[in-house]
Amino acid sequence: MDSQQQFCLKWNSFGSNLATAFGNLFKSESLTDVTLFCEGVTFKAHKLILAACSKHFQDLFETAPICPSVLVILDGTSSSNMSALLEFMYKGEVHVSQESLSSFLKAAECLQVKGLSIEHEKLAVVQGQHSTMDNL
Repeated sequence: MDSQQQFCLKWNSFGSNLATAFGNLFKSESLTDVTLFCEGVTFKAHKLILAACSKHFQDLFETAPICPSVLVILDGTSSSNMSALLEFMYKGEVHVSQESLSSFLKAAECLQVKGLSIEHEKLAVVQGQHSTMDNL
C-alpha cells in the first residue's frame, strides 16, 4: 500500500451544519466579540461572521487594533434595518416589508453586504469572468 496515497474526507452536511450553527449563535448571542450600536440600540455579534458577509466590516476589522471587545457605532442605518441585516447575515434570508425595502437595501449597500449589495455582485461577476478567462 502506498503511504503517500491521499484520501478525501468530505462532510456532506457541512453547509447545513454551518447554517444551523450560525442560527444558534444568532439566537443565543454566545461567543460574541463585537457590539454594534445604532439609534440607541445595541446588537451583539461575531466579527468573523460580519467580516465574511460584509466587505465594509471586513475592512473595518482588518484595520482596527486588536482588542477583546469592539464597539462599532453605525450612523447610516436604522436599528430595524440593522436587525434585519444581521438576521440576513446569520440565517441567509430575512423578511422585509415593502415600505422598509428601499432603506434596507440602501443600508445593505452602504455596508457592502454580500448577496444584497449591487457593487459586491458586480465585483464577483468581474472576478468570475477573469478566472474563466485565466482557465482558457
